[in-house]
Amino acid sequence: MLVRPLRLDDEAELRRAHQIGYRGDMEDGRPWNNVWTFEEMAVALRQQTPGQRHEMLGIFDGDRMVGAGVVWCSLEDNLDKAMVIPVVEPELRRRGIGGELLEGLVEYVRGLGRTEIMSGTSVAFEERDTAPVLRFAKAHGFTPANTEVVRMLSLPLPEALLDEIDAEGAAYAEGYEVRSYVGEVPEELLASYCHLLNQLVVDSPTGEMDFEPEQVTPDAVRHDVERDRAVGRMVFRSFAVRDGEAVAHSDLVVRPAGHRASQWGTLVRADHRGHRLGAAVKVANLRALQKHRPEVTEVVTQNSEVNAQMIGINERLGFRAVALVPEFLRRDAG
Repeated sequence: MLVRPLRLDDEAELRRAHQIGYRGDMEDGRPWNNVWTFEEMAVALRQQTPGQRHEMLGIFDGDRMVGAGVVWCSLEDNLDKAMVIPVVEPELRRRGIGGELLEGLVEYVRGLGRTEIMSGTSVAFEERDTAPVLRFAKAHGFTPANTEVVRMLSLPLPEALLDEIDAEGAAYAEGYEVRSYVGEVPEELLASYCHLLNQLVVDSPTGEMDFEPEQVTPDAVRHDVERDRAVGRMVFRSFAVRDGEAVAHSDLVVRPAGHRASQWGTLVRADHRGHRLGAAVKVANLRALQKHRPEVTEVVTQNSEVNAQMIGINERLGFRAVALVPEFLRRDAG
């Protein structure tokens, strides 16, 4: 079998890869998974975010694609690292396709100079120690590096609960202004927002994986804002602002169809912690979501299982744990 990058001008090839990804993630009893629409996937591949490399490779048995994999890495920071995710359709598993695809992805990113290769997937709680992916990862030289927990929140939330959480933090948050935006980032907050995005991977618990700050730029954010609009994604962003700077943020995204919102990042700048700003921006975002997209009935989020601060906020809002995400790391000599 042959592993190679997909041809971005080949619509049928991209659609086949999307079908494999969808079936692999959504047809084996893991309803908490999030899968891009075809349009989201195609635009992400064809209109790359500045400073990032995002590719899909397929594994082919003759002319037939039998598996597909994602490669992601930064071009500006953490230049030793890459993320790879192989996917095989449910009925084609246990034939060696996934292993051959994974090794093809590893070989590809090693060719890009990456020696720390990350991967992961979600599993049910009861499979924490027995999931087949654990044996699969070990067989290919990947070791456990971190464990995250997927949580889900049912909507709508009572306004009384949101008012109560806001009231609990009001005395701590004097001097801060909470602002919410739909589908945009004001120019005056772009630089400080980028600082928060760049610190997220450093400040969040990541187990055995060590990261340097990312290098997301205002141009990259502007690019992604326009790309989200192009594919019909609605992104809700709430900020805690002081002295003209965003010192905390929370982002939610709603895809063009469906009833689910996905929590992206939430971070409070280190020198502004202790003011309950994490809860404040999450509450503000949920208020905006319920106002603008009342048909959304659930929110899914994911945090390290040792991130006590964020877990506490999520549980106060009513999120319930539904699955685990074991994350793996393979260190190659290059």
